[in-house]
Amino acid sequence: MLEQYSISIEQLVNHYNIGIGLDKNLLITSQIVSTAGLLDFPCRVNAFVMGICQKGELSITVNFKEWKINKNTCFFSIPENIIRIEKISDDFEGYVIVVSEEYIKDINLDMTKILSYYMSIRINPHFYIDEEDATSVVCFFDMAERALKDKNIQWKDEIVKGVISVLIYKVFGIMEQYEQKIEKPKTKSKEYYFLKFLELCSKQFHKHHDIGYYADLICLTPKYLSTVVKDVSGLSAAEWIEEYIINNAKNQLKFSEKNVQQISDSLNFSTQSLFGRYFKQRVGISPSQYREGYTSLKTTEKLI
Repeated sequence: MLEQYSISIEQLVNHYNIGIGLDKNLLITSQIVSTAGLLDFPCRVNAFVMGICQKGELSITVNFKEWKINKNTCFFSIPENIIRIEKISDDFEGYVIVVSEEYIKDINLDMTKILSYYMSIRINPHFYIDEEDATSVVCFFDMAERALKDKNIQWKDEIVKGVISVLIYKVFGIMEQYEQKIEKPKTKSKEYYFLKFLELCSKQFHKHHDIGYYADLICLTPKYLSTVVKDVSGLSAAEWIEEYIINNAKNQLKFSEKNVQQISDSLNFSTQSLFGRYFKQRVGISPSQYREGYTSLKTTEKLI
């Protein structure tokens, strides 16, 4: 029954009039108290959620486990989570940003770094930071909100993407700095195997595309590894490998001077033609078209 209670960013912005939105992919709000009633029942938000509490207290359940969010606490949710706001104090102040998977893929993020935090967030969706770091994080939230509100700003999309990218890196950098003591999965549990797979994949996806390679290293059959990864993350092992390859290819096409052949070689495809087919099947356009489209967009924005 819970599957039907699913909310998109578009619904949050247009139907419920929450915060400032950008198309169907991004939402930022600091008006959490006035909209808390929307999530007073278990609900799946089809996006990544990241927020920070500046004052007061928020009590939420994530996948039916309750967490208390206090001052200077960052909190997260990933798309497959079921979340509910249990209680929110009248004096609560803070920011929340909701980002679609498509938007995450489109901004300049090194996914090999970001994905390494996936399991940490899944196990423990909040962590406390000190006053100085909290002030810095809030500054980026505020900067992103101001950019979204400004109707006259030039190159708005690129500015917002840049700020969001820096914000995400900043928060995850603080997570690593604080070295939060998160409960580690038990050896031979599904979570343990998933983390092991993700660790190997993040380092070797550019050389090895076959599930069997990773299954052999973890001492599992390819079928069982794919089942375990699917159960834990919602994506199969093959889909995770594809995510790494495609995101890396997109970043190189956008931000490097390598030609398509060189990018193909860097990702260990036997021919440029094979790489082109692989990319087009998953993205919908060829690598050259993807690069040309991004270059044209940048040129157009500079002329506006």
